[in-house]
Amino acid sequence: MAYTLTVWFLPSALWWGCPEYDIVDPHEEPPPEPVPELSVEPREHQFVDWCPQDRTVTLRNVGTADLTLFDVALTPEPFTVLTLEHELPLPLTLEPGEHAAVTVQHTPEGVGEAEAFLRVDSDDPEGLRWATLSSSVTSRTVRDSHEVSEDPPADILFAIDKSCSMRHEAYALGVALADFVDRVDEVTADWRLGAVTRDDGCFNVGVLEPDWPHVEDVFVDAATDAVGPPAELAEKLFEMTDNALALVDPGECNHGFLRPGAVVHLVTVSDEDEQSGISGATWLTRWAEQVGDARRITLSAVVDTSPKGDCGTHGAAYADAATAADGLVLDVCDKDWGQQMVALGDRTAETLHSYLLSALPIDGTLRIELDGTQLDDGWTYDPARNAVRFDTPPKPGTTVWITYEVGSCDL
Repeated sequence: MAYTLTVWFLPSALWWGCPEYDIVDPHEEPPPEPVPELSVEPREHQFVDWCPQDRTVTLRNVGTADLTLFDVALTPEPFTVLTLEHELPLPLTLEPGEHAAVTVQHTPEGVGEAEAFLRVDSDDPEGLRWATLSSSVTSRTVRDSHEVSEDPPADILFAIDKSCSMRHEAYALGVALADFVDRVDEVTADWRLGAVTRDDGCFNVGVLEPDWPHVEDVFVDAATDAVGPPAELAEKLFEMTDNALALVDPGECNHGFLRPGAVVHLVTVSDEDEQSGISGATWLTRWAEQVGDARRITLSAVVDTSPKGDCGTHGAAYADAATAADGLVLDVCDKDWGQQMVALGDRTAETLHSYLLSALPIDGTLRIELDGTQLDDGWTYDPARNAVRFDTPPKPGTTVWITYEVGSCDL
C-alpha cells in the first residue's frame, strides 16, 4: 500500500519549497500474475422436442492470460441421440475475452431420457470444465376420425403411347376397361376417368363418368385415338400427364378431373421408356403440389418389364417412379389385358379404403376402432402413405377412429 505525505523543512540556504515524498508500505503484496480461465456456457441444457435440434455451446476465455484449448469431447461415446460437431483447429489459443463455439446436435430415437457430458480440456489452472446435455422426450396422443363415405371419389388417368408399335396394346387396353371398372365399382360409383394420347394434354373424349352410355366403347375409342398428327410426347408420357393435370380449371378441357379429396391413380402405358429427361421424383413432386397431398397419388406403369426388352425397350424410368409412388409395375408384353386391368382396378380400390393419419405414429401404438369397437385385426398400416388400410371396406356411415402416440415431427 502506498501513502503520500507532505513534509515541510527549512533549508540552510535561502530557498523555500514544498517537496513530496512517496513512502511505501513494506508489507504490500505484488500484483497477481496473469492466468487463463475457461467459461463454458450453458453449463446445462435439456432437449425436450422430438424434432432434431442444435444447441451452441460457447467456450470463452474470461481470464487475464492466453488460454489454450487442447480437446473438446462428448462422453460417453459413441452416442447417437446427442452428437458433437465442431471444426476447431485444436490446440487453439484464445486471448482474454475471445471465444470459440461448438454445436451439440439432438437426434431423438424414441421416447425416453438420455444424458451426455461435454468435456473441455485446457490449460485453465482449475483443470477440466464440463457441461451437462440431456434429452427428455415424451409422446402425445393423437386421435384421427374419418367418416366412411358411400362413394369416395376416385380420379383415374391413363396416358397411352400413341406410336404405331402400341396400336394392338392400346386396343386391348380399351376392350379390357370393363374388368377395371368392375373392380372399382365394388368400392365406389364416384369415379372419373380420362385417357390422353395427345401432346396438348386434353383427354381424347373428355372426362368419363359411370353414367356415360356405352362407356367401355367410348374408352376403346379414346385409347386407340387415331385422330390428328402423331404425338411428339408419345414416349414422354410423364410430360403428357403433366399437361393433362394442368387443364382441370373451369373452362379448360379436363375440367371436372382432379377433384378435392379424390384419390388419384395415374397409369402410363408404353412399350418404350420415359424420355422427357426429367426424373420421376421431380414429376411426382409437381403432381403432389397440384393434388395437394402426395399420399393421395398412386402411379402405375404398364411397360416392358424385361431389362433386355421383350417387345420394346425396358421401361425402367416408368417402373422406378411407379414403385416410389406405391403403384403397380405390369408387363405391357403380357397379352392378358383382362388381368392387367383387374390388378389396376384392385389397386385403385385399395386406396379408396385407406385412411390417412395426420402425424407419424410411434411403432406399436396404433389402435383402430369402428364406431367405438376396437379392431385387433382386419387392417394394416401402410408406412409409405402413413395410412391405415382395411382388408374389407367398412360400411358406409361408419366412423373410423385411429388413435396413436406421436413421437416425431408432424407431417
